[in-house]
Amino acid sequence: MVINITLNIKKEKAMTTKITRFAGLLLILSVMVTTGVFAQNTAAAAAAPERKTIIDYKDELKLTADQVEKIQSTLYELEKNVKDLYAKTTALDKDTADMLKSNGDLKVISGKIKESFALKADMVVNEISAGRKVDSILTEEQNKKWKEIRVSESKKMRAAVAGKALEKPAEKK
Repeated sequence: MVINITLNIKKEKAMTTKITRFAGLLLILSVMVTTGVFAQNTAAAAAAPERKTIIDYKDELKLTADQVEKIQSTLYELEKNVKDLYAKTTALDKDTADMLKSNGDLKVISGKIKESFALKADMVVNEISAGRKVDSILTEEQNKKWKEIRVSESKKMRAAVAGKALEKPAEKK
């Protein structure tokens, strides 16, 4: 009977250890996948042509000097905000990775992941807000033309990134 209880306790401890390790591996995998997605986006961005802003199309859109000034101010504020948020998310992601490596407290890790994703959502919201502010500066005709340009450039960008992704890596000799 004592031997049977001891064996059951050992089995339960082994099972608990396996579950804990599995949960840890799942969390690490999810962070790696998330980080991998961001790394792929970064690699894709590096492979893609340089991203242009509306200012690059000022002649095509026939922007006035006042419009250019207002748009530049909006873009400057966006860049400043996004840079700050990006720095914070980068630090949080590094802290999270370090805590995962050292088997840190799951509640703290969870909090850091949630905070990082909230900041990333803030970056997207800032971009949307800036885009709407820019749209409000444009005339109806300029908005129509700007939308056409964005659609065209987006197609070019996707094609360039897709082309790079489909290229075979150079063979080593």
